[in-house]
Amino acid sequence: MTLPQALQELCDCATDFKNAGYNGAQAGMRRFVACLDKDPLHSLLEAVIPDVNFDAWLERTEASRGVMAGSGTCDWPDDRGERVAMQVALCRSIAEGRVRSDEFARDFYPTLSNRYDDHVADFGHRILDPITRDIGRLIELRVPPPILAEALALPLQPSGDPRLDELLEDAKTKFRDKDPAVRREGLERLWDAWERLKTLEEGHDKGESAAHLIGKAAAQPRFLKLLEDEARALNEVGNKFQIRHFEKDRDPVERDSHVDYLFHRLFALISLLQRSR
Repeated sequence: MTLPQALQELCDCATDFKNAGYNGAQAGMRRFVACLDKDPLHSLLEAVIPDVNFDAWLERTEASRGVMAGSGTCDWPDDRGERVAMQVALCRSIAEGRVRSDEFARDFYPTLSNRYDDHVADFGHRILDPITRDIGRLIELRVPPPILAEALALPLQPSGDPRLDELLEDAKTKFRDKDPAVRREGLERLWDAWERLKTLEEGHDKGESAAHLIGKAAAQPRFLKLLEDEARALNEVGNKFQIRHFEKDRDPVERDSHVDYLFHRLFALISLLQRSR
């Protein structure tokens, strides 16, 4: 599923919740939360929202309630990421049955209706609609880590091999995308470029060619060993994780932040070796 499709599904779940009424509210919320827990939204939220103390916030919020409906004070965080994190935690508590959406809407938002179904719909309008809007804004603001963004903005030195240059440009373009799934494709392209780069130097096989390539980048023995160790470690990453190979014994790269880290690490090595060539 692409990120725009996932956002549309989330909006559809919010609409379905608002129409579910009192009897279908908890099931509707479970569907909304399940949508948040699927990639690409799961990876995105893991990368852009912080950990929050929802239980402490809920305790303070519930303590503000008076005897009149709508008299409670619902003080959401000003920061968009924190606000989304807190509201998602509220949705989880409703899906788990710890909080009732109709009671929450009745206690904290003024309304003229006494119908439970109207309180459920009001919760959807006041909480779920802003969540979907704010998640879209967080996607728009997503940028690579600053040091990597600077490196991506600089052109790579031409390699003399059109296919390698094509793979590297494709990797950079995909990694700049807002969609976590597309950025993972960028990581795959970068690993393809790494495998291609290791074959461009003289040698009877890839290992000998790679050794020649790394040898050009460092004359100092200790630094040469550092680069050899790094290349060996990255080869192992490519073999043990689902980057270029997807057999059952490979582990997925689950977190968006881990994709950033691995891209940064390999991109730095490739950039150094390219300049050395």
